[in-house]
Amino acid sequence: MVRAQAAKALRAVGALDELEKLMSNKDPRVRRAALDGLIDYRYWFSMGRNPLKTEAYTPGIIAALKRIITDPKEALYVVDGALFAMRNAPTKVISDNVKAIMPWTTHEEWWLRESSFTALSGLDRDDSDYLKIVPALVTMMIKEYHTMPRARMTSHLQSVLQRKKKESEIGVLILAGMLDAAKESEIRTGL
Repeated sequence: MVRAQAAKALRAVGALDELEKLMSNKDPRVRRAALDGLIDYRYWFSMGRNPLKTEAYTPGIIAALKRIITDPKEALYVVDGALFAMRNAPTKVISDNVKAIMPWTTHEEWWLRESSFTALSGLDRDDSDYLKIVPALVTMMIKEYHTMPRARMTSHLQSVLQRKKKESEIGVLILAGMLDAAKESEIRTGL
């Protein structure tokens, strides 16, 4: 918590070069803290209210995010933070990294499925890119059985549906997905 608060302070004062360095630290706890600073981590509630703005993402931060999500030896909790941080990256960066993000969408850990959904949901700022990823987002929501990510996934899709309207191409896909979810979602007992 102390590391995360320190990283948040670095973000607040604009010390992004220091955060870039921390994202490459040998200690995974330090790397995660740097990411927590970028996303204004709210401890168990994902991104805070004051994450790094899209226009403030530096080439070094972008390179570090890509390195983290593609490194098979990276600590999962660090990957989780990088996926959350990817949410606010420029949409071109997210779009360029969809192939690196997709394997995390089916990970056995629900919190990595959630953070990968969050990363991909950043494409909602560009209709053409978002339209390409909506089917994957809807599929993730339908297949998700854990209540926390399922609720956040559904909430995101509902929010986009309200903004884009149900008659839009995006709206039609989301609405169809919501109807499919009602029919296809597995109801598990005893969890």
